[in-house]
Amino acid sequence: MNKFIYFKLELKRNLKLFPYLIIGTVAISAVMSLIAFCSSKIMYYHKTPDKATIALATDDHSQLINIVISSLSKNESINSLFQVKLTNSKTAKDMAKNDDAIISVIIPENFMNSLSRGINPPIKIYFSSINSIRTMILTQLSLAAQNSLRAAEAGIYTNYDFYASYKEYEAERLANETLDSDYLSEALVHKKIFNKVKLSATGSLDMKTYYIASGIMVVMLLLGCIFIIRAKNVDTIIFLKLKQNKIGAFSQAVIRTSCIFITSFCVFCLGMIVFYLAKSHINITAELTFKSTLINGVLLCLCCSAIISFACSLMDNRLSAILFLFTFTVGAAFVSGAFLPSILLPDTFNHLAKFLPTTYILKSAGFIFKGEIIKNNSIMLFYYFVGFTLADIILTYFSLLCPKNSIRRNAS
Repeated sequence: MNKFIYFKLELKRNLKLFPYLIIGTVAISAVMSLIAFCSSKIMYYHKTPDKATIALATDDHSQLINIVISSLSKNESINSLFQVKLTNSKTAKDMAKNDDAIISVIIPENFMNSLSRGINPPIKIYFSSINSIRTMILTQLSLAAQNSLRAAEAGIYTNYDFYASYKEYEAERLANETLDSDYLSEALVHKKIFNKVKLSATGSLDMKTYYIASGIMVVMLLLGCIFIIRAKNVDTIIFLKLKQNKIGAFSQAVIRTSCIFITSFCVFCLGMIVFYLAKSHINITAELTFKSTLINGVLLCLCCSAIISFACSLMDNRLSAILFLFTFTVGAAFVSGAFLPSILLPDTFNHLAKFLPTTYILKSAGFIFKGEIIKNNSIMLFYYFVGFTLADIILTYFSLLCPKNSIRRNAS
């Protein structure tokens, strides 16, 4: 028997497993869907935070002050964290003292008119004894308001000095009114203090696409259990006979990995076709390109095939090999963020994930849906493929080198 005939026979035996691989894909996909559903509930479960109270009192009832207060009360950023309560000076001070308000702000009488005359009556701010990140935010906002007010004063005085030098006092009055309006709208009254940025635990991929990518990785690895069952049903004597016919460890390991790859890639292609046809019905945004799908898919399936073949050679009997592959897949996939995104995992797991092939397999699956080909990730997948293939060849060599022990273990 030459190597090509052996390759054809091995490939034919693997392709006969196709119906079982499809059933396994559906079953594992259902489990991954359940995991994705539970994980999404864990990640995005939150309750609306209780809003802290800001007590605001004013003894200046000018129109400008009323505009500022109204703007602060309706400010989107302020209202997301605080509720503004309008009250009188004594009550506001007592609320901060009794921790009923996180901060109390008291605007003195005739505040706006005093500013234009160069008199700076202080706005009194009382902090409660509550220490929190909200207190820090309010402290920074108070300092920012103080700096804005100083800049506004400097502008008003500069404006007055300019017109006074030309004795254009009527023009100064009109210019000052315009300047007050500009400062009020730009410096003192902010429509937005914070910009809302939605952070996603799954990065640039949405939740559904991320778990589809995770599912691809887990499915492609766990389907190896079916390949292991078939491979371990072959008597060790056959592999010794192959060796006698000049089909040694290298050829056996490479042909086994190649046949697993071809069959796995067929399953992968079928899955991508199904996804492409169903994409519009499951509301998923994905930028699929033929080049990205082909290159990432080939590297992904190559690496998974090498791992499966390695598991076949590493363990002597079928149950041990299946247990090893299952344990490795689930454990490594968890550390790599397939079940819970890595941002939610401890730093120790994130450091360990850099050394696991599942991390790069998962990224490659994600790049398929982004239409990207990342060179560094592709190189890492190729390195892992070569590494596992070499280890598989070495293990196969020692298995054929010690046939008696191998036969004895299989018999047991």
